[in-house]
Amino acid sequence: MVSLVILNRKIIKKNLWMAFISSYMVPIKNVS
Repeated sequence: MVSLVILNRKIIKKNLWMAFISSYMVPIKNVS
């Protein structure tokens, strides 16, 4: 049960990181 919580936290962190990167990269592509 604990391992599932840790796994979910890792997935959430990864998804937030990917969303942050994508939202940061899109404006750069539009400018250049």
